[in-house]
Amino acid sequence: MQKEFENPATPSIEKNNQNENPGTKEKIEAGNLTIEDTKKERIEALEEGVRLSEINRDAALIDLERWQDTNTTEPSHFEYRLPEIQNRINQAEHRITSSKLDIDIIKADPKSPDKKDEIIKSFIAGQVLDGKTASLRDRLLSFDKQEASFNERLERNHRATEKLQSELDEINAMIEADDSDRLKLNRRDVVIEMNGVSDRYEVLTQEKIKIEALAKEREMIQSQIDAIMAGGVTDEELPNSIKEDPDFAACLREADTYNSDDDRLFKRNVNYNPEETAIKLFSDRFPQKSAYYERLVTNAPDIKNEQNDPSPEDPTSTETPADKITQTPRESFEGIITESLTNDQQQLNQEKVEAIINNTEEISKSSVVNYIQTEKATGTLNTEPDYEKLKAEPIIDTRSFYDIEPSRADKGSFELVATEKIIGRPNADNYEDGWAHEYNERKGRIGEIVDQINNPENEAGVERIFHTEDKLGDRIKLASYEGPAGPIYSVFDGTHRVAGVKASGLEKMPAEIFRTEYPYKKITANKEETADWQDKIDRGFIIGTIETFETENGEQSMLIVESEVVPWIRARNQNDIFKLNQVYEQQYPGALEQVGFPKETLTDRTAFWAYMDGNFSQWKQLQKQPNQPETQTTEDEVEEVKVPKSITTAKGSVYTYLKDGRTQRFKSAEGEMEEPQNVLVFIPRVDNIADWEHFDRLPDWIKENDNDQVMEILASDYIQNPNKRVVLTDESNEIVRSNADATKAKSLILQFVENATNQTEFALPVSSKPEIGATTYDARYFDKDGKEHVLAHIGNVVTSIDY
Repeated sequence: MQKEFENPATPSIEKNNQNENPGTKEKIEAGNLTIEDTKKERIEALEEGVRLSEINRDAALIDLERWQDTNTTEPSHFEYRLPEIQNRINQAEHRITSSKLDIDIIKADPKSPDKKDEIIKSFIAGQVLDGKTASLRDRLLSFDKQEASFNERLERNHRATEKLQSELDEINAMIEADDSDRLKLNRRDVVIEMNGVSDRYEVLTQEKIKIEALAKEREMIQSQIDAIMAGGVTDEELPNSIKEDPDFAACLREADTYNSDDDRLFKRNVNYNPEETAIKLFSDRFPQKSAYYERLVTNAPDIKNEQNDPSPEDPTSTETPADKITQTPRESFEGIITESLTNDQQQLNQEKVEAIINNTEEISKSSVVNYIQTEKATGTLNTEPDYEKLKAEPIIDTRSFYDIEPSRADKGSFELVATEKIIGRPNADNYEDGWAHEYNERKGRIGEIVDQINNPENEAGVERIFHTEDKLGDRIKLASYEGPAGPIYSVFDGTHRVAGVKASGLEKMPAEIFRTEYPYKKITANKEETADWQDKIDRGFIIGTIETFETENGEQSMLIVESEVVPWIRARNQNDIFKLNQVYEQQYPGALEQVGFPKETLTDRTAFWAYMDGNFSQWKQLQKQPNQPETQTTEDEVEEVKVPKSITTAKGSVYTYLKDGRTQRFKSAEGEMEEPQNVLVFIPRVDNIADWEHFDRLPDWIKENDNDQVMEILASDYIQNPNKRVVLTDESNEIVRSNADATKAKSLILQFVENATNQTEFALPVSSKPEIGATTYDARYFDKDGKEHVLAHIGNVVTSIDY
C-alpha cells in the first residue's frame, strides 16, 4: 500500500434521468407534439411521439417488475400502485398504437372514407393476428432470455478460469522464492477457487443440453407463428364494435381501477359504470377507430361511441380572479384553495384533512383561462424564463418522500395550488440546475410553457398544460404534505410543466392533488422500521398503534396512524426529516416551532438528531461548555483520551466499550448482540473536513453528495465489494488493528483500496474520539484457515455519547 495515498480513479455514479418511484415519472406524449403541415413532417412528428412513448412504456415496465417483486402485503400496493403502473403502460401502448395507425393513414393518403376504413380495417386485422400469436411470441422471448443468461454465466466462468490460471502460473514461477510458504498457501487458495469454477462448469454443461433442446422447440413454435400469419384473419374474426376491439379490454381494466371504495367522487356517484368510462377512454385515444366503428354500426346506438364535446362557455362571464374559480358544467371534481391549519393544532389527522377537502371550489377551463388573462393584465407574468432565478427556487429530491408519499389511486382532487409551495422534484439531487433542468429529449419545454401561458387566448394550448376538461389522466399530479401552517407539494407527474409555470411567474396553478388519509396503515417485515415507528409513537410524534402478526413469510407489523405532528415524521432517514423541516421552515417561518420543534433543530443537524433521540437537553448542555484548548503532543507524548461507556447511532445501534479494550455492538431493532469489534473509529461529516489538507484530492462525488449518500456509497461500493477493501492506518501508514493502537495514533486515515492494483483510490481522516454527527466504522480481525480475515462495517451517525 502506498504511504502517500493517491486516487488515480474516481468511482463513477450513474445518474438516471428517469425517477425510480412509479409515481413520479414525467409523461412524454405524442399529443404534445406540433403536427406540421406537410405529410413528411407530420409523419416525422408522429414517429418521434412513438419513440418517446416507448421510452415512457419501458420505464413503466421496469417499475412494474420492481413493484411485483416487492415482498409486502400492504393493501395499497396491490389495490393502487400496481394497477397505476399497469395503467401507465396501457396508456403508453395506446399512444403508440394510435400514432402508428395515423402514420399508416397519412402514408396511404386515402381519398374517400371507404378507403380510409380499409386502412383501419387492415390495421385492426394486424392487431388481431398479433393477439393470436402473442403467447407463442412470449415463449420465444423466454427462450431468448434463457439462452442469454446461460451464455453470460458461461462467459463469466471462462473469464474466472483464465484469471485463476494466470495467477497459478505466476505463483508456480515464483515458488522457489524465500517466502515460498506464503506462496504455497496462495497457490492452495487459487486451486480451491479453480475447483469451484470446475464444479460450475459441470453444472453449465448439464444446462447446455437443455439450452440446445430449446432450438428444436424454437423452430416448432416459429413454424406455428408462420402458419397463423399465413392464414390471416377472416371477416368473422374482425371486431365490429368498440367493445370487441383489441384495445378496449385495456381501457376497461383501467376504468375499473377508477371505481375505488375510498374515492369520494365515486362514493357519491354510486352508479358508476366502468364500461361507459372505458368507451370514453377508447374514443379519446383512438378517434380514427372510433369513427370507423361508428360508421360500421350506425344502426346500433348501444355500441356507438359516446362523444365528450365540451359544453359551450358563457362569453359574458366576467369571473376572473383565482378565488372565483367556478364549477365546470361537464365534470364534478373536488377542488380547494389550499388553506392553513390553525396554529394551535398539534397533530394532523383525518378530521383536519377532511376540513381541507370540504373547503372546495370547482375549476373549469374558462375560469383558468380568465385567471391567466387577469394575471397577464396586471403585469405579473414573465414573458421569458429567468433560468438563474429558477435554479434558486427551493427544491428537494422526491426520494426524501418515498417513505411517506400518499397512494396514487385516482382519488385526487383537482385544486388550485400556490406554485411556490411545490418544492419536490424527481431526481433533483442528480442535477445542479434545480427546477431549470430539462431532460435531453425535452429541451426547450420550459420556454414553450412560458410562451403558452403568456398567450391565454389560445385556450387549446392552455388546456394541453392543465387538462381541466380533456385527457384528465394527463393532468399535473402532486402529492400534498399538510404541515401546521399549510401544505407543501412534490411532483408525481408533470415536472416540466410545473417548472414552466414557475418560470412564468403564475402565482397559482390547477393540479390533481393526492393526500394521505387517516387512519393511515402500513405493513412491514423490517424490524428496524417497526422499532422506528415505536420510538416515534413513544415520543408523541405519532398517535397510533402497531399490530404484529404471523404470516407464511414470517412476522410482520402494521402501523396504524391516527394522527401525526407532520406527515414526513414517518420518514425512516432522519436526514430526510431534517431536509423537509428546513424547506418547510422556508415556506412557513416559525410554524414548526409551534408544534414542538426547537428552533435549533431547524438549522443544526446534530441538534435535530439529538432531539429525535430524546437527547436534546444533553446536546444543549454540550453547546454551553466552553471550548477546551487543544493539548499539544510530541512524538513521545500522547493526549489522554476520555473513553466513553457507550455510544448510540441514528438507527438505535448501541456500541459498548468493553474492559478488554474492544467494543461490542447491540442492534436494538433486531435484538442481536454482535461479536466484539477490535477497533471502532468515527468518520467526520464530509462538510466538516473541507479544511483537511488532502480534501482537494477526494473524488468529486464525495464533495458533491450529501453526507448520507456518501456513507451509503462507501458501504455498498467498498465494504460490501469483494474487489475492494478498507484499511485503517496511522500516521506511519501502519495498519491499526485495535482501539488501543487507534488511541495512541497521532492521526488516523481510512484508506479505500482497489484489490486488483493494491492502490489506494482515496482516503478519509477519522478519529478514535466519538462525536455527535460522525459515522461509525468498526472492524473485527480474526484468523481462519491460517489466514487473517477482517469483517468491516460502516454504520450510522452518532446521536448520543454516554461517558
